[in-house]
Amino acid sequence: MTAPDITNVPDGPAWVEPAPLVKKPKPVAFPVKVFPPTLRDFITETAESLSVPEALTGVPVLGALSIATQGRVNVRYKPDWKEPVVLHLMVVAEPGQKKSPALKHATAPLYRLEQSIQQDMQTVISERTYKKELLEEQLRALKKQAVKGGREAQAEYEQAGIEYDLFEVPKPPVLIADDVSTDKLIDIAGGNRGSIALASAEGDVLNVFAGKHSGFVDTQALTKGHSGEPISVHRLGREGVALKSFRLNVLLMLQPAVLERTKEQFGTGTQGVLERFLFCQPETWVSDTLDTPSVTEPTREAYAQLLQKIGRACWDATDYLTLTLTDEAREEIGQFHKDMAQFRKPGQALNQSPLLQGWTAKLTGQTLRLAGLLHVSRNPDNPVTQISGDGMKSAIALASYFTSEVVKADSTMSGKGDMEEAENVLQIIKRNRFTDFNASEIVRNSGYKNIRELSAPLATLVDTGHIARVESQGMGRRAQRYEVSPYVTRFYTTQNPVNK
Repeated sequence: MTAPDITNVPDGPAWVEPAPLVKKPKPVAFPVKVFPPTLRDFITETAESLSVPEALTGVPVLGALSIATQGRVNVRYKPDWKEPVVLHLMVVAEPGQKKSPALKHATAPLYRLEQSIQQDMQTVISERTYKKELLEEQLRALKKQAVKGGREAQAEYEQAGIEYDLFEVPKPPVLIADDVSTDKLIDIAGGNRGSIALASAEGDVLNVFAGKHSGFVDTQALTKGHSGEPISVHRLGREGVALKSFRLNVLLMLQPAVLERTKEQFGTGTQGVLERFLFCQPETWVSDTLDTPSVTEPTREAYAQLLQKIGRACWDATDYLTLTLTDEAREEIGQFHKDMAQFRKPGQALNQSPLLQGWTAKLTGQTLRLAGLLHVSRNPDNPVTQISGDGMKSAIALASYFTSEVVKADSTMSGKGDMEEAENVLQIIKRNRFTDFNASEIVRNSGYKNIRELSAPLATLVDTGHIARVESQGMGRRAQRYEVSPYVTRFYTTQNPVNK
């Protein structure tokens, strides 16, 4: 049999060969076993207490661990490549899925850590505030003498002014912020040696960067805070702030609808905001019991002590902790990078959108950061500065989990259904040998209940070039007709026309 000529089809769309319907990677279970026992027990017990998947408690714990390090850790792959150990994490779940309680459980020790550090700093703040007041009084007195005196008095006054300006009074440290402007965020980080975190169960906190306070989109705090770049803010009428290395951890718990709005605000592939996030979108969980066990006190206390120990050590550190890789770890991350490169090629699962392309390009660096965090959590008292091969394997297991999750997040943001759904509709089209159709005809010849269920898979098939929308006589989704690509109809039979 000779296939129909598809290069010269009259009165139809300009057809090109359809893009393959690439199936998303198989779901990967949240790898709770990669965490040290203290964190693992807290994750599993909290999940059982809240009746939620372990991912919904595990990812906030990972975020809390990153916040505890306060950006004071680097992972060095080679002399000119260092990854700052900060994470941008986003948990996406429907209303009623215990997002707020999960966040509260995970971050509670951090607020106690913050309070403890503030109390310790209060004496220093009080002493330096008093000394600055004395310098101010001295400056006023010298000013009077300078007015009456000669050059010597003037020079003494100017020198005292310089000393006054350079004399700093530390601000009470704030480890976690919420709804603040970008300028204020950077200002707070200035009092924390360049580090700050955003943690919120309200995804609208990102509206700050989309212009909530300023009226214009300003993403540099997010992008530079993730990469540890220098940042400065100089606004008219305000004291400027300049940081040599700004480090921002982000931990957000939000609803799918907020995620969709977030993409509209920032876009993908250009501003680079969402490409830096590690996503978690656990399945909706319905519990049939209220009688769940609480997190045991020993587990809760051990978790709190671990975070506070790490947080204290990082706060007291005078320099960054730089971790390197053993030969085994370098081999593991090298093989992982090579394996993932296969999925970034055209037509593959991680090359289906600008978000996935940009996100996957950053995956190796993100994996190094995860390895650094897991290393610190396993060695809070041990000055071991090399990440082992087993440690890197654990980080790769987490990276593989987040890879499967970003595909789900991309589908949520695009409003399209899974490729599996599109494939299912395509098989219905082929089975009925449609050359053109409307959604009602699909419903009549399938198990779909209504045409609303077809909106996403039909949109996917249009985008991939398997079908095309054609002009309709009526109004609405029922009247909308679709024409099937001759690249599809050519496989019916030669007796079937290419177009109706």
